[in-house]
Amino acid sequence: MGHTEQVPRTADQAEQAWLRGMDAYVSGEYGHAELEFRTAVEHDPGMADAWLGLHALKVDVAGAVVAMHTHRDRFGEQRAKYGRPLNSWYWLGWWVQLVLETPRDLALAHASHWLDGRHLPELDLALAHCPPPEGDPATRFLLACRAYLGKDWQQLLRHTGGLEDDPLLGVEAGLFAGMARVRLGLYDKAEQVLATALARCRSEHPQRKELRYWLARAYEETGRAPAALPLYRAVHQADPAFMDTAVRLTALAAEAADSTPTLFAYDATARLSGPVPAGTAPTPPLAPLSPAPTTAGSQAA
Repeated sequence: MGHTEQVPRTADQAEQAWLRGMDAYVSGEYGHAELEFRTAVEHDPGMADAWLGLHALKVDVAGAVVAMHTHRDRFGEQRAKYGRPLNSWYWLGWWVQLVLETPRDLALAHASHWLDGRHLPELDLALAHCPPPEGDPATRFLLACRAYLGKDWQQLLRHTGGLEDDPLLGVEAGLFAGMARVRLGLYDKAEQVLATALARCRSEHPQRKELRYWLARAYEETGRAPAALPLYRAVHQADPAFMDTAVRLTALAAEAADSTPTLFAYDATARLSGPVPAGTAPTPPLAPLSPAPTTAGSQAA
């Protein structure tokens, strides 16, 4: 009899801890919120919404995603019961940040977790839980990322088809589609896709470096070295060690020295060998340092 009474008491303790965590979270008392959400999952390890709270606080993000997906049948349980909105952020692929709030978001976030760690068997299993790709651009995008990891350029091209104009996925999809075309030797078609994506890519986006590199490759392969040079220079300034940029710049500068007036040749060589601004290679944009704001009407993009 005592054992049967303990179960509801423990569940009640978990829910009370979750409610206290929510109060602390919306008040900006994030340390207290973390403590309460941890208490909730200690009493009830299957409380997915408590794991969501920890995820929103950027506490054991990877573990929280796996726990939420393991108990996905309870995802949203406390939020619905008490009418308390709560969400977080997750990375779809490597560069696209979306809201984590619905079961669909959770399936995509779980697959992205395995993608980021390059755990391909687990990724393939997780993708099976995602929405059908023919009706969901985000799933197709993850399949494109999977094809990229497998260096399957035909599949990469197929999965990015139609995504280049997507307001959220278009820049990264354009990078993938252009890269795949360069890998397949479709240089003329690659130019248009990459140039369009580069025009849409804001200066602070980390994809800008890669877009410039692959567009330069497309120009170089079609005999347009003068158009490729400034793009390679920009990549080299941002990241001197990026792929084979330095080698290609050296080769193009040597070609320019053999085929152009001395002044132009000097300029091409000087730009390559001149001082490079200090700094490290750009890294993926970090999630917000403070927890993601929660609004009653927020949805995943």
